[in-house]
Amino acid sequence: MSGGNRNPVPVTNRDPGEVSASGGEKCGRDCGPPQRDRHPIVTDPIHAWDAKEAAEGMLAALLSVGMEKWEALGQIVSAFGSELPPTSWARWAAGRCEGFEDARSAADGLAVSTPHLGDALLQEWLRGRRLESSIGLSDRRWITALPEGLQVEGDLYLVGCRSLSVLPEGLRVRGDLFLLDCTALRVIPKGLEVGKNIFGNGCVAWDGVVPGDAQIGGDVFLEGRPIPFAKPGDHLCILRR
Repeated sequence: MSGGNRNPVPVTNRDPGEVSASGGEKCGRDCGPPQRDRHPIVTDPIHAWDAKEAAEGMLAALLSVGMEKWEALGQIVSAFGSELPPTSWARWAAGRCEGFEDARSAADGLAVSTPHLGDALLQEWLRGRRLESSIGLSDRRWITALPEGLQVEGDLYLVGCRSLSVLPEGLRVRGDLFLLDCTALRVIPKGLEVGKNIFGNGCVAWDGVVPGDAQIGGDVFLEGRPIPFAKPGDHLCILRR
C-alpha cells in the first residue's frame, strides 16, 4: 500500500502479547526508535488512534484476568506512555474511572511511577462533576488547579495540596470546606458558596481576603480561631490573623 494511508486494525480482542510497545502490531522488523521530537497526537492522528486502541485492548485483557484497574492502568501507561502526551493519557484514564474512589485509586496507582500523571487524572475526572458525597484530596503535590464550577454536596477536604494557589471560580460546597497545609493557596475566588464553615490552617500564603460576594453559611476559621468576613454586597474585607 502506498501513500502512507493505512487502515488501523482494532486490537481490542487480541492477546496483549500481540501488541507492540508502540501501540500497533509487531512488525517483525527493526522499526527504529520512536520519534520523540514531536507529539503524534498532533501530527499523526492515525498513530494516536493506534495507541489508544492498543491500550483499550490491553485494559480489557488485564481486567479479564482479575487485575485491579489501578494496576492495569499503571502497566498500560508504562507500556504506551511515550506514544501520547501525559495530558492525553490522563484524559483517557479518567474516562475509564466510574466514581471518585475509582479515580483516586487509579491516581494512587499511577503515582507510584508518575505522580504528576496521577494528579492530572484526578483533575480531568473532576471536570464538570457534581459530587454527591464528601471528597478529600490529600498530598496531591502536582495539582495546580481544580476545574471551574466544581460542586460537592458534602464536605471538601484539601490537605497538603502544596501547588494549589487558587480555588476555582464557581466552587460550591454544601458542607464544610477544609483548607489544610495548602501552602501556595493565595486566593479565595469570587462566587464561592460554602453551606457551613471554612477551616484554614497552614495556608501561609493566604492573606485572609474573602470576596464580598462569597456565600458562607457558617463561620470562617483561620489557624483555629473564628475571623470576620465580608457579607454579600460589601467590598473586599481584609482578615487579620
